Amino acid sequence: MSELTAKQKLNYYIKDPKFQSWYCYMEDKWLQYADWEEKLVGVFGSVENAIKRFEMYLEEERDC
Repeated sequence: MSELTAKQKLNYYIKDPKFQSWYCYMEDKWLQYADWEEKLVGVFGSVENAIKRFEMYLEEERDC
């Protein structure tokens, strides 16, 4: 039998409440202890993307 791919394993584990609980715990700890750059890259893909999104937000708020 061939080995499962990461995507196949994720599709299996994502339905497991223990996996969901573990993920929430790990995400909380990662966000709690990560530095700003690491958090921005994790959420937006890059610091540049985060800055662009923030500047877009500022523009939207200015128009309100």
